[in-house]
Amino acid sequence: MNHSLTLAFLIAAGIGLVVQNTLMVRITQTTSTILIAMLLNSLVGIVLVGAATTIAVLVASQLIGGLVLDIFRSHDVPLRALAGPICGAILLVIGAWLVARRSF
Repeated sequence: MNHSLTLAFLIAAGIGLVVQNTLMVRITQTTSTILIAMLLNSLVGIVLVGAATTIAVLVASQLIGGLVLDIFRSHDVPLRALAGPICGAILLVIGAWLVARRSF
C-alpha cells in the first residue's frame, strides 16, 4: 500500500471517529468501541507511515470532520464567527502536511 492511500484511509478514519463519537454520545453504554477503532487505525498507520504522521493526520481529519459537522448543525452562525475555527483548521492541516512530508 502506498503512502497516499494510507493517508487517505487515515483521513477517512478521522472523519469516521467524528461520526462514531457523535453516535456514541447518544448511546449510553458502559463500554465504547472508540478505543478499538483508534487502535486498529493506529496499528495500520504507524506501521506504514510512522507514529507522528498517523497521529497528526488523525487529529487534523478529526478536527475538520467535527468542524464540518458543527457547521451543518448550526444554520444561523454568521460567517465571521467561523473565521477563527477555519483558520485554526487550516493551520492544523498545514502542520499535519509538514509532519507527513518530512524525511529522515
